Amino acid sequence: MIRRILLSLIAICACLPPLSAAQASQSDQMPTPLYAGIVNTNLFIRKEPSQDSESIGVLQNGDKAYIVDYDPSWLKIVKGDEVNWVTGYVLRHRVTKIVSLVDVAYPYGTTPAAFTATITEDTMLYAAPSEESDALFLLSKGTRMAILAVENGWAQVVFQRQYGYFYLDKICDLTPVYGEEYAKRKDTISAFISFYSTKNEGSNPNRMFNIALACDYISIELGAGEEFSFDDVAGPYQGIRGYLPANSFYEGEVVPSYGGGCCQVSSTLYNVLLAMPKGIDVLQRAAHGPSGITYLPHGVDAACGNKSKGLNLVFKNIYSFPIKIEACAYDGVLFIAIQKL
Repeated sequence: MIRRILLSLIAICACLPPLSAAQASQSDQMPTPLYAGIVNTNLFIRKEPSQDSESIGVLQNGDKAYIVDYDPSWLKIVKGDEVNWVTGYVLRHRVTKIVSLVDVAYPYGTTPAAFTATITEDTMLYAAPSEESDALFLLSKGTRMAILAVENGWAQVVFQRQYGYFYLDKICDLTPVYGEEYAKRKDTISAFISFYSTKNEGSNPNRMFNIALACDYISIELGAGEEFSFDDVAGPYQGIRGYLPANSFYEGEVVPSYGGGCCQVSSTLYNVLLAMPKGIDVLQRAAHGPSGITYLPHGVDAACGNKSKGLNLVFKNIYSFPIKIEACAYDGVLFIAIQKL
């Protein structure tokens, strides 16, 4: 068992993103671009991943950006040739139509989790691994978490369009997320979390209820070769199914509808699927629009609720074994994992 955990951790760490794009190492050799995309506005290339950092170049609307790394908010790009080149940072949502240039382990935008865990007592999520940094969110006792990496006593997670950090001593059940090669029955092979508002105002209580209800509906088993349609499993989004009216994002506008909030469940599930490129075939997925939604990094959301317009998440289990979706929402954190059966 110990050997299997060590082997899994080695495989996981080999494909994890760095703690932040700013920590990517420099070398004398021009880095190889992994992706290319099209810039959608005129913008400065920043020396560091910050709007306050100095400009070291510009990109014009329509230019091609060559991407060597990414985090939830920023893209690290390279500009120039093998003799004269520079690396810098641009905001992630300013580059679209992204394609892979080389054979990469995961599709663009994937943020694979290395561990799952449960919070043992209320603890603060910070913007950096320091109590002196900005407080982002209060994690409640009992919350399930998908952790990207662990370093110096801190756990790293994705919080909306940035990273968040909390102390490791506030968790239990720290369990590796295994790659398919090492996974045994009931092992988790992918997991992801997203955060939602817990404000008791307007239609938000209904939105929270809908998120939890959709989690219950999609927590099912899926056989080898079987397809999953989010709208067919979680929907129809009607009162007769228990859904309540709440705000949702449709064609660039916030509109009230039964089942408002379910798109966050489909989008979080999509991020779980992205980390399973060898066993899951995503057959249908649509973004919420050019800007996407702010509770996830740009470019990795999945709208649902209108199959006739292609707003649905559909995938096929192409593993040789069945899988189980485990979804739950608790006090502002939406957790989804997939287990091997």
